[in-house]
Amino acid sequence: MNIIGMNIDRLKVMEEDHNKPGYFICQCQCGNTVSIKAYSLTKRNPTRSCGCLRTETARMIGVNNLNKAHELNRKYNTKFQVIECSHNHKNNTSGHTGVHLNPVTHKYIAYINIHGKRINLGNYKKLDDAIAARQEAEDKYFAPLIAAKNEMRAQKGVII
Repeated sequence: MNIIGMNIDRLKVMEEDHNKPGYFICQCQCGNTVSIKAYSLTKRNPTRSCGCLRTETARMIGVNNLNKAHELNRKYNTKFQVIECSHNHKNNTSGHTGVHLNPVTHKYIAYINIHGKRINLGNYKKLDDAIAARQEAEDKYFAPLIAAKNEMRAQKGVII
């Protein structure tokens, strides 16, 4: 089958690739020249471009998702991935987010980060008291943000 001269979506088949048997040299509309296997050009769902089409599509999808995420972050001025994260970081020594042991005073320090600021919740002798303070702060600061985000998602049908 002679496919030289055929246009396949963004590709124009120029000539056989003499360095690789069974391959054709194709010129893409974006200006790139690529060597593509003959089967890939003649199969049911042929190769459509040099790769630029995939890049453009991925960029378009990524930009749309990023715009939605940035809109939410801008509106509430916080990073929801951090708020909704359910696992501890690997360097966490207390086993609870926002609570650590001060090695000098041997007291537990509880804190919460909100809107780019760290709020100190106090120093506690018992780990349970520090965890309770952190949980109370999460209910106070994070719960309204998450509820507003979920409401906004429901209104716009946003999937992030």
